[in-house]
Amino acid sequence: MTYGVGSRILALAIIPTLLVSLALSVYFVSHRQADLTRVAERNVERATQYLALAASPFMQTQNRTAIRQLVQMTHDMFQGQLDVMVFDKNHQALAPSLFRKNYDELVWSKKSLPDHISVQSLGDSLIAYAPIIDSTQPNSNNVLGYVSVRSDLTGEKVILYETILTSFIIIAAVMILGSIFALQQSQRVTRPIIEMAKAVDKIRKGDFDTRVYTNATGELLILNEGINAMAESLKRAQEDMLKNVEQTTADLKQTLEHLEIKNIELTMAHQEAQKASRIKSEFLSKVSHEIRTPMNGVIGFCNLLLKTELTPKQREYLETIRRSANGLLHIINDILDFSKIESGKFKFEQAQFNIRESIDEVITLLAPTLTQEDKDIELVGIVDDAVPEVIVGDKLRINQVLINLVNNAIKFTEQGNVVIRVSVFSKKKSEVTLRIVVSDTGPGLTAEQKKLLFLSFTQIETGTTRRYGGTGLGLTICKSLVEGMGGKIDVDSRPGEGSDFWFTVKSPLVHDGFDKQPTINGHGRAIVCFEKSPPAQEFLRIVLTRYHFKPILVDDAEVFVRTIREWPYDTSLIGASDTPVLLVAAEPADEIWRSLSEIEQQMHGLTALTIAVTRRPEITNEEHWPIPVKAILPKPYTESALQKHLREILPDTTRKTHHKVAETPKSYMTPDAVASNQPVKALVVDDNPPNRKLLIAMLEALGIQASEAASGKRAIHLCQHEYFNIIFMDIQMPEMDGVETTEKIRALANYRHVPIIAVTAHALPEERATFEHSGFNECLIKPIDEQPLKEIVDRWVQLPILAASKNHLPETLKKKFKGNEQLAKEMLQMFYDELPTHITAIEGALSNNDLESLRQRVHKLHGAVAYLMLDPIVQMANELETALKRNQQIDDDIRSQ
Repeated sequence: MTYGVGSRILALAIIPTLLVSLALSVYFVSHRQADLTRVAERNVERATQYLALAASPFMQTQNRTAIRQLVQMTHDMFQGQLDVMVFDKNHQALAPSLFRKNYDELVWSKKSLPDHISVQSLGDSLIAYAPIIDSTQPNSNNVLGYVSVRSDLTGEKVILYETILTSFIIIAAVMILGSIFALQQSQRVTRPIIEMAKAVDKIRKGDFDTRVYTNATGELLILNEGINAMAESLKRAQEDMLKNVEQTTADLKQTLEHLEIKNIELTMAHQEAQKASRIKSEFLSKVSHEIRTPMNGVIGFCNLLLKTELTPKQREYLETIRRSANGLLHIINDILDFSKIESGKFKFEQAQFNIRESIDEVITLLAPTLTQEDKDIELVGIVDDAVPEVIVGDKLRINQVLINLVNNAIKFTEQGNVVIRVSVFSKKKSEVTLRIVVSDTGPGLTAEQKKLLFLSFTQIETGTTRRYGGTGLGLTICKSLVEGMGGKIDVDSRPGEGSDFWFTVKSPLVHDGFDKQPTINGHGRAIVCFEKSPPAQEFLRIVLTRYHFKPILVDDAEVFVRTIREWPYDTSLIGASDTPVLLVAAEPADEIWRSLSEIEQQMHGLTALTIAVTRRPEITNEEHWPIPVKAILPKPYTESALQKHLREILPDTTRKTHHKVAETPKSYMTPDAVASNQPVKALVVDDNPPNRKLLIAMLEALGIQASEAASGKRAIHLCQHEYFNIIFMDIQMPEMDGVETTEKIRALANYRHVPIIAVTAHALPEERATFEHSGFNECLIKPIDEQPLKEIVDRWVQLPILAASKNHLPETLKKKFKGNEQLAKEMLQMFYDELPTHITAIEGALSNNDLESLRQRVHKLHGAVAYLMLDPIVQMANELETALKRNQQIDDDIRSQ
């Protein structure tokens, strides 16, 4: 509850007055009471003392009459206010009061007689006791009796009550007068305040003409004047504000008119921008096709020329041309990807793929960069065992991000390591998130440089002194790709120590269709590895352990040689399961090979299973090494290459897989055609002569007989008169494009199931999907590379056995015969002549269910193709021979192989 100013003033005036008045009244009443009590005590003492002295002679004579008269006289003297009683020393009443009969209260209550005057209070009375002493013996204490006098205090109380009443009357009068005065004073204060409050309320409501007029003085007068001044100021401010509002409203109307005009202009500009964007997209698409088409010829013919006999200077020039062309193609791809991302037209595919194979592909693709730039860098891809064998996502885009990050790491690292690590970041019931990290030992990045990394057209080094090229789009594209796939990308870097670029990839868990077990089982066989690089050691440890080998990793040459020398040696067990595989990462001139040569001479056969690891891609012949080696493994390591060589030198480690992967239907070739080496016929349809020549040359290198057509009409005419096993169709051609040509060829009876491959410079996934839905079986992107072309041919066409090798000798076969091509061709022709005999013998053993004969025939065929290094069928023969060694009878699996 709140009180007003008037109430507070009234309270301040009355409460102190009331408290003071009450205090004074209490003081005076108590003082008056004390005075009355003191007078009564003095009177009763005097009366008692007088009676005691006067009664002494009569007590001696026992004159009761005189004592009564004395008592009566005292009673009369005090007008009956005293009760008097004389007692002897035995407490017997001698002269009682004539008016009081209650003597018990006047008897001395103590055992001994009183020896002096004593006053006691009893209720509303005072009782005084005085001893009656023998007057004849003044100095003795002979007490003859005592006098008791009781005085009634009723009169004193009446006087006291009158005093209290008078005090209250005075207090009430003072309070009334004080209240009247305080009320008058409070009204003098509150009335101006109320008036000012009403005025302030009006001002609050917007009535700035309100003024306050009161009779206030002092501080209230100052407040009064302040309120009036405030009202005046507010009035002026309101007038100014109204003027400003009017001006602002006028300005706003004008601005709105301008905005409306601007909006119309922006709408028109937006439409123009959309139109320009469409034109830009069309332009980029056309530019892509127009640039990729000649680049296809440049890169393709460079690759073909590099396979011919060249002088070192010519080879150097061609390598430079190829690198420059690939660099230009990379820049074009970056610009196209950025354009697609910017326009929001980028789409992602979802397909199953092996993440370990993707890492191997990236390493294999970028391995030549290390040699070309002559950098001492260890490039390694390490995949944790917890990572699923198969994930679902856009393999092409994930590889694109990886290639960009690894390429940057190689570019900025002069020496040290570039390591790709794949691990499980998180795993849910139906989804797994992988974390892929590309670590390098380059110069690292500062905090300011990290802020610029993912910005478009931005590079860390600028100006004329920059050492590294590029458009500044690579990491921007990577960021957009990763985020488009639902992941994150970032970098952790330490200046002077290196950088860790990482991104995450989400994938549904794949529970069927793929076998999680590796296709090779070492059964605990030891592999002694000499490898100095810690990341490479980690790679070997993880992969070999996963293949059920027992890796022994050594980084010191002396320790490695000592380990081999001390190995339990038994010549009868050479080649058995306890014979170690030696994996030596050293160049032929290194000292460790001389030590191994000595061991080979002393303990022949202990080094029989040796794999040489080299950084020099030109070393492909075993003759470069001081001791016989079973395989040459190139660096950087890849899991697929390591597995391939282990399976070749250890056939018993191959495990039967159960992958449920649908096989692509291949163009049918009869057994007679296979045995007779009947060539595959292909048709190349392209309006660009260099492109036709390039593709024909590549196909002929694969042993395929190729025909050409410069238009769609010519292609249809050839198909009507001749059968082709596979057709390569360019999309953009005059008169009749590739899509229309394909539709008409598909209408021919013999070409409903013939594979037709779209050849295009367009890299958009949605365009490729459109081509595949238009009757094409697959899409081949320009510029055409040999490996993708070979994979497509292997996928869609059953090549005649060794057709490619017959027409074009493999480089490995040429080196085996030391450049004697004539001898190589003769040996190859001898094999062709004997091939029908091999096939007939194998079929006979199968039909007779003769396991031993089948083993001998397959072993002989395996030895022949291995000697001639005919890779197309070495693997098939190896797997068949391994299966025959494991099985005790010819089952369906062997027949299918």
